[in-house]
Amino acid sequence: MVLLLSNSIAQARTVRLRDLESAPNALDGYKHKYVVIAHKSWWRRGREIAAFCTAVERLEAKGWEPVSWNLGARRSTVVLRRRETDPE
Repeated sequence: MVLLLSNSIAQARTVRLRDLESAPNALDGYKHKYVVIAHKSWWRRGREIAAFCTAVERLEAKGWEPVSWNLGARRSTVVLRRRETDPE
């Protein structure tokens, strides 16, 4: 499942928030520098914000940083950029 999910993410450059919750390693091996975490907002706002923050915190530990947040819209998103690794 993770391989199929990874291929889908690489093509769309988007991962659903719920997929990150069920497969926290979904972006391992992702080759692009930017990815969008997206969620259709039918949750209560408090749960959605906490879920986004949890996902971003997990990904920050893996070298990703948020560059844009759009929470509270009909389709909430967070854009993440992979930090440059030191060539040394």
